[in-house]
Amino acid sequence: PQVIYLEPTSLGEVFDSIKEVAKAIDYEAEADVVVDDLQTRVDTIGDKSRKLNPETLPQVAFLEWIDPIFNAGHWISELVELAGGVDCLGTPQRPSTTVSDEEFIASQPDVLFIAQCGFDAQRTRQDLARLQALDGWDALPCVQNDRLYYADGNAYFSRPGPRLVDSLEILAHSLHSELFPLPEHLNAANRFDD
Repeated sequence: PQVIYLEPTSLGEVFDSIKEVAKAIDYEAEADVVVDDLQTRVDTIGDKSRKLNPETLPQVAFLEWIDPIFNAGHWISELVELAGGVDCLGTPQRPSTTVSDEEFIASQPDVLFIAQCGFDAQRTRQDLARLQALDGWDALPCVQNDRLYYADGNAYFSRPGPRLVDSLEILAHSLHSELFPLPEHLNAANRFDD
């Protein structure tokens, strides 16, 4: 058997991986159509986001784990930027890293978005109390402005595949709902108070 090693760290590398697998199984033309469609969806969001005032973009803390706190690495910073935010904890195209409670509080995010690796939204909801118990939680801008979201990391944000574009659409809607209506086939991210 042919073995293909795939370790994408960016959205572009995810698309390249799709094409690499398709080439190995003689589905290159089909993959080109799929990737072109995905790229069109990404470009649509990116084009709109670039028109936003860079000085007013929200600072976004995107967590992939709560206990201990892990920022989200790999493609997440890219998704945040495309969606019209600034990743205040991220490590673009690098693995996720632990962040101390104090570093998280010091980041003072305007928006908190959580998509725990391997967990669905209901399982993530069980862990939210750990963050809410942190010293300084109530003073965070994201708490003051009720910009607290969590989503299914297992189905969307954590896996390097086509659903990352769905993830981008969910994130863009969370950050700028007036600019990015949610596609009918997707559910919005959950709010902490839901």
